[in-house]
Order: sequence, then structure tokens, then C-alpha cells
Amino acid sequence: NDFVVGSQNGINTTHSFGVNYTDEFGSKFKMNSSYFFNKTINNTEQLINQNFFTTNTTNQIYTSSALGSGTNNNHRFNVRMEYKLNDKNTFIFTPNASIQTNANSSRNDASTQQSDGPLLNSTLNRFTNDLSGYNLAGDFLWQHNFDKKGRTISFNLRGNNTANTGTTELL
Repeated sequence: NDFVVGSQNGINTTHSFGVNYTDEFGSKFKMNSSYFFNKTINNTEQLINQNFFTTNTTNQIYTSSALGSGTNNNHRFNVRMEYKLNDKNTFIFTPNASIQTNANSSRNDASTQQSDGPLLNSTLNRFTNDLSGYNLAGDFLWQHNFDKKGRTISFNLRGNNTANTGTTELL
């Protein structure tokens, strides 16, 4: 659900890159982090030629040509930081972010004509969109261990900011 665009038909070319980093800074602070980038380029081409045979001598021919292309970029960043203040108190902060951009365009040209020549109908549609979205979130957890073994209390604070924007045009 981090993505503003689902899977697409056609020929997809994907490029991706990811990196993880883990470290301990002394005996009290640990950090795990990761970054992932993914770019998908999508191209589609569809050609349709259909003949419709009717009971009279006037048959119909339907022709359609559809072309589409799109580019989708995703960035994801996650961090987990743990700070052990003392034997009783631990703080854990886990921020994460995801950003996505998507641009698509398509064109569909179709017509129907009688087999003996006259054009019955035709259409030309063009579609473009430019979408973007982001999700920024973070959890802050404080855990306290009591003297009696197995007794703890935890407080969690969560923040989240999400936005999706875009423009779409159909001609």
C-alpha cells in the first residue's frame, strides 16, 4: 500500500538498488537502516484487426492501434535506532519514508468500416497522467523494566504524514 500505481501490462524494464547499514555505537546505542530505489519503465503496443461477418453482404472491419509508455520511481528508507539508557529504560525510534513518482501516456486510435469501404465510426483518445506520493512515519517507544522479573511497561507514540497528488488528462 506504499505505492500510488499498481502493476502494468506490457514490457517492463526494472532497475533497482538497495543498501543496508547496521552498527553499534558503544554498548548503549544500536542502529539498523536501509534504503531501496526501484525504477520501472513500461512500454505497451497493441494492434487489433477484426472482421465481423454479417448475414447480409456488408461485413465490418474493426481496426485498433494502442501505444502506451510510463515511468515509475520508488524510494524507501527505514531506520531503527535503539538507545539503552540504563538496565531499566530503553528508547527505540523507527522512522521510515517512501516516495513515488509516476508518469504515463497512452494513445488509442480505432475505427470501424464496412468491407466495401464506407467508414462507420472512428475514435482517437490520448491519456496522460503525472502522479506523486509520499509517506513519512515514525514510532517512538519507551520501555521500562520493573524490578520484578517479567514486568514491563511500554509507551508508544506514532506520527504519520501521507500525501498523494497528480494530474490526469484525457483528450
